[in-house]
Amino acid sequence: PPACSNGKKDFMANLKAAGKKFDQAIARLETALNKWADEANQDSAGRIEERERLDAELGSLRDDHARVSRQLKELRARHDALRRVTDTVSGQLDETVGELAELLEA
Repeated sequence: PPACSNGKKDFMANLKAAGKKFDQAIARLETALNKWADEANQDSAGRIEERERLDAELGSLRDDHARVSRQLKELRARHDALRRVTDTVSGQLDETVGELAELLEA
């Protein structure tokens, strides 16, 4: 029976050691899961911050586009007005040159 008692003690010691290893493995798993969850939350927060930054930049670019579009429209209107004036002046100069040419021929 003493041999049986030693076998039971060894079994119990091995069982206790296995239980301790199991608890340590569970603790490592919990630590890894907590770390993963923290990193995922940080990544999520980083993505949210990046999204907000990009949304703000997009809003700024849209404002710039609207401003540039208005300026372009104004410049086109001024260009058209100047073209009409230039066409009028050019026509008047052509008439004047024609009249001067007639006077010189006469």
